[in-house]
Amino acid sequence: MSDRFIIPRPIACSIAFVALFLYGLFAFVLVPARSDAYIYWVDYDGSIIGRANTDGTNPNANFITANVGSPVGLAVDSSNIYWSNLDDRSIAYAPVGGSPTTKIFNTGGPWNLAINSTHVFWANTIGTTIGQSSRNLSNQNQGLIQSTGTSPWGVAVDGNYVYWSYGPENDGRIGRANLDGSNPNSNFITGINGVRSIAVNGSHIYWSSFGSKSIGRANIDGTSPNYSLIQGTASPNGIALDGSHVYWSNVGPASIGRANLDGTGASQTFAAISSASGAIAVDSRVPPPSLTIDSGPAGLTNNAGPTFGFTAQAGSSVTCSIDTGTPSYGPCTTSSTHSPPEMIADGSYTFRVRAAFAEDDPATMTRNFTVDTVAPDTEIELGPPEVSDSPDTTFFFRSPDVTATFQCRLDSQAFTGCESGIDVKGMSDGSHTFEVRAHDAAGNSDSTPASRTFVVDTTPDVDPPPVKDTTPPIVKITGKPKAKVKTKSGSVKVKVSFTSEAGAVFKCRLDKAAFKACSSPYSVKAKSGKGKGKKHTIQVTATDKAGNQSKAASVSFKVIRKR
Repeated sequence: MSDRFIIPRPIACSIAFVALFLYGLFAFVLVPARSDAYIYWVDYDGSIIGRANTDGTNPNANFITANVGSPVGLAVDSSNIYWSNLDDRSIAYAPVGGSPTTKIFNTGGPWNLAINSTHVFWANTIGTTIGQSSRNLSNQNQGLIQSTGTSPWGVAVDGNYVYWSYGPENDGRIGRANLDGSNPNSNFITGINGVRSIAVNGSHIYWSSFGSKSIGRANIDGTSPNYSLIQGTASPNGIALDGSHVYWSNVGPASIGRANLDGTGASQTFAAISSASGAIAVDSRVPPPSLTIDSGPAGLTNNAGPTFGFTAQAGSSVTCSIDTGTPSYGPCTTSSTHSPPEMIADGSYTFRVRAAFAEDDPATMTRNFTVDTVAPDTEIELGPPEVSDSPDTTFFFRSPDVTATFQCRLDSQAFTGCESGIDVKGMSDGSHTFEVRAHDAAGNSDSTPASRTFVVDTTPDVDPPPVKDTTPPIVKITGKPKAKVKTKSGSVKVKVSFTSEAGAVFKCRLDKAAFKACSSPYSVKAKSGKGKGKKHTIQVTATDKAGNQSKAASVSFKVIRKR
């Protein structure tokens, strides 16, 4: 069959015309119908491209005549008409106004064409491959799908897959692969009698069956094939779809037929155009499909595997992307939802969903979100002593996350919202535990709340008055920081533990700061210094029940900032 492509044009015209009748598989376009839409067809022997309204009126058999060559495949969008030219095995295009013509590049024997919003696809009858090029005419790939077996002639594309049909009359198969050419399935649909062209929309795949003189249809996933959706066609060749109808070209007698998408209302000679026996395409020139994002996080979230819900207009092809700034569109998880294939790292992302009617301009919606799965820490800064003779107390607390809010509880009560400086009143005598946890804007809560356990004892002392005590208490340091504390930051938290006689209350200070009430352990942040570090001293005094004050016990250390 490859020899047929290199026969000189004067001899090839009559041969190619016969070949068009015997083998032609031709391109399609998927768009919804409108009164100002057009249907296009190729005339291989006459070297022209024709056009008529999709209601069959105003046929113009000589719409494009300049530099057309021998056209076989055909595709169209709202701006350009694309066709494959067997004369020099190239793909060319012209504005929908009809001129001038621009040659894109040479290919390996192109027949049918298909285009989506980003790429041009073609079937190479020489080399048995499916080729692909960017719509800006760069990055040509003659072998997107390699070794399809027998020659691929028909090609179609939607938002997720590339489809192709096989040229030989006795093959009767339709193949499918991912848009990047991966996972090819050469037997996606089988058992078709002389399949020619194919076309897809969001729900179904259609084909022209030259052998059985019928139009077939299956679900878009290849299930439930109906090999005779429309019967009695006159050897159908090209096929095209819009939002309401399926169109096909008849080899004999040359004409264009039309039916509703469900196969009803078929007219075999809808447009009696003698030159329309090959590839056909429809351009409805409609706005992008309606598209909304209905659900999914916006702004901060702690969900590293979010699901987004969307609604796209029926019949459109939909692709999705979750990215950090550069879209990477691919199949959506389902027809109305999308989630990342695996948990994503903390950071800022954009969810994008894009819907298009085949070659028409796509509609795109976006939603920005930030994943934050790190829970904030919580610290209690000040509370009651280990034993308190008052049923009332106050707690002060903080979090390094300055945007955090807090939840508190006493003992086994439920956590409720609170703020630092909360007063807790009316506690009974006995042991109590106060807990507080920080909660950030992304919904993360501290899984290890800060807690303070203490005893309330309000029972009056009934013992005889004690002998006056004039002996000052002694503070004993039971835990202290290392002599040299190393850190990578500007400060570090250090702790000093201490004890004294029962009932004593304590005051603590760092360096020359004022003494303040404290309890063991005393925790404070100390600044670091470079080189030999910064020297600090923590002092602790105790006052017993008689009012006697101890000498200050002190702990000295250095905080060294490491590089």
